[in-house]
Amino acid sequence: LHFTRNKIPEELLSELSELEELTSMSQSYKYIRDVISNASKPLIPYFGLFLSDLTFIEDGNPNLIDGKINIFKLDMLSKVIMDVQDYQSVGYNFHKIEPIQQFLTQFDVLDEETLYDLSLEIEPRNVSRSEIL
Repeated sequence: LHFTRNKIPEELLSELSELEELTSMSQSYKYIRDVISNASKPLIPYFGLFLSDLTFIEDGNPNLIDGKINIFKLDMLSKVIMDVQDYQSVGYNFHKIEPIQQFLTQFDVLDEETLYDLSLEIEPRNVSRSEIL
């Protein structure tokens, strides 16, 4: 939704830019890795980071080397999985606040196809910027 970005209020654009930089894939997610490594638990890490790591390990390393199980690949995979488990080991101590609970549960959960269709409604393919704004 490149053109629709212009509809975001100016004061929110800088926050959006910070989030985009933080979750940028550049330098193998360097910024988010730095933030996560310096943060204290509990925290909810950016899951895309782990998925990316698992994908690169799986796709970039053979299962077998000279007919033997590639233990180095399994070790790399296990380290990523242990990191995820480590973040899950510390719970949050939230107190239920009914108005917030109601607010957060009032929204419909939309599936990916519906979200995609809505994005095309807002910003159809192959249209010029002037046709959207």
